[in-house]
Amino acid sequence: MTRRKLFALTLLFVILSASSSFGAFREVQFGRYYQASRELTPVQWLVLDEDDDSLLLLTKDCVDCLPYNERRIVVTLENSTLRKWLNNEFLNTAFNSQEQAAIISLSLLTLDEAMKYLPEVSQRQCSPTVYAKTRGAYTNGRGLCAWWLSSPGNDPLQAAYFSSAGDLGNRPHYVDYDVIGDRDEFTAVNSAGSSVQR
Repeated sequence: MTRRKLFALTLLFVILSASSSFGAFREVQFGRYYQASRELTPVQWLVLDEDDDSLLLLTKDCVDCLPYNERRIVVTLENSTLRKWLNNEFLNTAFNSQEQAAIISLSLLTLDEAMKYLPEVSQRQCSPTVYAKTRGAYTNGRGLCAWWLSSPGNDPLQAAYFSSAGDLGNRPHYVDYDVIGDRDEFTAVNSAGSSVQR
């Protein structure tokens, strides 16, 4: 058994042994990021899907607040500044090298994935961490925030997002708007190293 597979099995055991329940989803801790201050604390994730080889995880809360892209241009997630942040600053801040070795991909949910895994409006509602609020995440009167999706929006200069009410956003929030939260997802290796079938 390779060292990576051994770590992945250990990771699965640690994740499963530290899990709790959040609505219809099992909740796990993995990695550390800023929550209430500039101190790194464990990140809570929802297990959206799992099989023998991998887990698909989504942050329970919006962990940060960044524009989809720093400039208002036609852009996909793959070429956006948010994607660069996810796979550099966030990856290196939130996960140690062993945790990084278990991550297959870091991204945002597509609209189709979100509707598949989060079919109820209440499941799409989330709160920002205190840190995300200090970084500009807008919240409604109930303390809930909007969050980016990786899918394109209605206009080439927009990206899709869920509103703070949990509905698909219908306001013209352009890619350079900096009031929408960042709710990350990733696929982690369990044992054999394959990814979740989506």
